[in-house]
Amino acid sequence: MEQNYFKKRARVGEFKWDLGIRQLLPEWKACLSPVGLFRDVKAGLVVSAAALSLSLAIAMGSKVEPGTGLISAMVAGVLCTLFGGTRLSVSGPANSMIVLIALIVERSGMQGLLVAGLFCGLIQIALGVFGFGKFVRYIPLPLVAGFTAGIGVIIFVSQLPRALGLPVPSGGDIWQVLSHLGGLLHESQPLTLLLAVISIGITQLVPRLNPKIPSSAVAVLVCSLLVGLAGWDVPLVGNLTEAFHGTHIPEVQTIGWFELIEMSFLLLVLASLESRFSSSAVDKLIPGEKHDSDQELIGQGLANCAVAFVGGIPVTGVIKRSVLNIRAGAQTRRAAFFHGLFVLGAFLLLPQWLGRIPLASLAGVLLSIAISMVNPREVIKIWRTDPVETIIYWVTFATILMVDLLAGVQMGIFAALLIALWNLGQAKIFFHETDQQEILRVSLAGNVTFMASRNIEVLTKRVNRLEKLKALVIDMGEVRILDSTGASLLLEFMKEMKERNISVVLQSLNKKSREVLSSVDYENISRGAHVTSESDIAELLRMEKGYDPRQRLLFGVERYRRERKKAYEELFDQLGQQQKPHTIFITCSDSRINPSLITSSEPGELFIVRNVGNIVPPMGEDASPAEGAALEFSLGALGVEEIVICGHTRCGAVKGAFQGIDPVQFPSVSKWVATIAQEKTNHPEITDPEEFVKVHVVEQAKNILTYPMVRKKIGEGKVRVHCWIYDVQTGEFLEWTGKGYQFELIGPNSLHGNIQALLSPTQSDY
Repeated sequence: MEQNYFKKRARVGEFKWDLGIRQLLPEWKACLSPVGLFRDVKAGLVVSAAALSLSLAIAMGSKVEPGTGLISAMVAGVLCTLFGGTRLSVSGPANSMIVLIALIVERSGMQGLLVAGLFCGLIQIALGVFGFGKFVRYIPLPLVAGFTAGIGVIIFVSQLPRALGLPVPSGGDIWQVLSHLGGLLHESQPLTLLLAVISIGITQLVPRLNPKIPSSAVAVLVCSLLVGLAGWDVPLVGNLTEAFHGTHIPEVQTIGWFELIEMSFLLLVLASLESRFSSSAVDKLIPGEKHDSDQELIGQGLANCAVAFVGGIPVTGVIKRSVLNIRAGAQTRRAAFFHGLFVLGAFLLLPQWLGRIPLASLAGVLLSIAISMVNPREVIKIWRTDPVETIIYWVTFATILMVDLLAGVQMGIFAALLIALWNLGQAKIFFHETDQQEILRVSLAGNVTFMASRNIEVLTKRVNRLEKLKALVIDMGEVRILDSTGASLLLEFMKEMKERNISVVLQSLNKKSREVLSSVDYENISRGAHVTSESDIAELLRMEKGYDPRQRLLFGVERYRRERKKAYEELFDQLGQQQKPHTIFITCSDSRINPSLITSSEPGELFIVRNVGNIVPPMGEDASPAEGAALEFSLGALGVEEIVICGHTRCGAVKGAFQGIDPVQFPSVSKWVATIAQEKTNHPEITDPEEFVKVHVVEQAKNILTYPMVRKKIGEGKVRVHCWIYDVQTGEFLEWTGKGYQFELIGPNSLHGNIQALLSPTQSDY
């Protein structure tokens, strides 16, 4: 599979050996244009205000020097902007990585973090170059939600000491931090707590008043002014220039090397996933925008490598800063680039002012972020979508809090795999609730595997309650996988039923599953039990088992109510107000043709006209013009844009016209197919009914053109007509080419059927 993937990528030339530079050149050129320059500068200024406060706060929460966050924001602002795959995205330090970065620093030191960041960046570049960006999405969302919520709780608890003005413990989990707080709570500093509360209040309130204003910057500014004017003695950020030690190659430490690699991979997954979320958010805000996930990984990877060399913390695309960038009016990549330059300017020109920011205000910003990360609505949404998946959420969340991040992710993945395995091995079973005791209808859907024993037990219990049962019909048309264990369980059940003189019929079991069943059926228990159609079931059961067609219909109705109706509730509500079909589908009444099935269409799409032989009488020749009325109503009142005339092979009406129909026994049929007989006299050279079907379908297209409304719509270019033939034996379609009576196999780009050729006799081939 991987070999085929690489061959395909190489064949289409999608590898980004040049790091995507050729693809990015037009966008770089757009950045040199003066168009939109002012809006980009304004957006960059707004985003940089947010980035300054958030980068300082995230660095502080990550247990590194605050200035390190600014260094990372500067580098990301330049490299991610130039090489990223999302035009208006903004990258930098992210709150989702605070706890992981702090954990790496605690266990491996700052050098260990730089090595992990470099490793993460190199792998990101490789993934982007080789086109693996799309595989980032293969992470269970409940795991991400549980991981985020767990991080939120850890961030909240870890910032409480700073918010209370207490000493910050050098390490330990949240329980040790809480124990630490319990012993020092009486030493809390009221002024520090007040600043943290003010910061939380501003960051929570400002977005509700005006989402275009960087709330964290406002919170930090207000708290800094308050401290400066009041002269309060509270802990401040201090000297920022100490964070920059020049460029150097990170030193590889052998102590804890395996654990460092493990945490590096987690950093890789988390950073790449956060970038994908950010890029997706940008796509939703800009109509027609679509990011390049491979290019985005390259941009993030280059930035993380550069950050590691200058002593910064790993970066990623950030949703809130990207959204703020767009809302501030960003037009090109310049906006995020300017944001990086403005952060650099502040770092170089305003270090003393930034150093006067109170740590409590940054703690308040982090506390506010933590509150947002612990989002109860997310788990409620997961519960409503699939209650079982909440297990992944709670396992990840609880393990992160009780053990650590790595264990939380591992347990979350383990829980996700168990649930996936469980779902893979499960089958749904449906019984038709009926008073009839002779025949029981059941449907199995999904995968019948070693986990199907519960389904077989349920089926056995139901059968045991029906004392007069003579036959059991099991619809297996929706069984995707039947493994050898599942087949053995099914055969054991069939053997038990056979001993009780109960016939078991297996309907619509696919070929591969039949082969599996036969391979383990050493006693030939399933011989003669396979059927493919309802007529086969009727033939097997009608005589001795009391087959009742009505019960088949009631089974279908009940199954539809229980399994399928709910999925269409919104559509039915819309269709209850108005129908807007796009196609009028004219076909035969033959039971082998199911228009919705063979076109994979939903309710409300097809306006269906059916009669014996898919006949459309010419205008004025039918005393009760049902087909004409359908044409006029669908085109004139419903705005239908396509007309499909669909004949079929093995057509009884065409065959009857060739062989003749007894007018005494079938007077209505004889009169109805007389039009086909007339068509036949006009083409005596065609003696094969199967070949004549082609003539018959095209003749109906000629008849359609006798209706003024049809001709008018075609002339205006508002309606197209297509002639199809459905092969009832192969299930394939042929379409008229517009020339003679030639039909070709329908393909994805078929545009056959030039009905204009029939509008003028001088242009017709007939």
